[in-house]
Amino acid sequence: SAAVPASPTVIFTKNIHVIFRIVTAQHVTMDEEDDQLDAALACSAEQAEADLQRSQEQRDDQALGELVDAEEFLASHGVSMLEYERQMFFDVLHSDGLTVCAKGITYEKVLQNLLKIFCDSTTLVLVVNCSDYEEKLLTSQLDSQHVHESSTNATERERVYLLGGIQFMSTRILVVDLLKGRIPIELITGIIVVKAHEIIESCQEAFALRLYRQKNKTGFIKAFSRNVEAFTYGYG
Repeated sequence: SAAVPASPTVIFTKNIHVIFRIVTAQHVTMDEEDDQLDAALACSAEQAEADLQRSQEQRDDQALGELVDAEEFLASHGVSMLEYERQMFFDVLHSDGLTVCAKGITYEKVLQNLLKIFCDSTTLVLVVNCSDYEEKLLTSQLDSQHVHESSTNATERERVYLLGGIQFMSTRILVVDLLKGRIPIELITGIIVVKAHEIIESCQEAFALRLYRQKNKTGFIKAFSRNVEAFTYGYG
């Protein structure tokens, strides 16, 4: 006898079952991929958090080491400072920024001891905007072996920069040598600006600091001033 053809309803039902199994398998696969992605993201987040914590711990250890070194330095050199000078010294030592002193409060001793710490051939610290009197006063307290004045000869200045230590220089020479590439900017430990209230956005000091910061992201910038009123102009 002739075979009875399958009912269209049966064929449709079988096809639906096949399609359902395929869709279900695809859905399971997508769920597994999502789970794997979530696990990978969670692992990455945990790793990033662990790296951040380690980085913070390293910074804390470094800051603690610097604090201990500074304490040892003050003790070994018999440095005597008033309480506010001591607090100012440690604040300035561990962070960049502008230190503004009110009338009757001076920063000279703080600056002197700060320069003593960096008065070494392994560092290169530039001091700008000093008057002749201030420069003589500061250099008299430092090891002359590592204190240098700017030469009028460009070749000599390039040689002296490589000696490290403390370099007292005019803003004009600093700008020229930065533009000419005579100063190894990446080797500069930091720049100290005296009488910071005299600096305005368009002046040479500000321009020099921008040039420095563009190519050196790690060196410090520390500025000092005794003129509080100068920083209130243009406000209020």
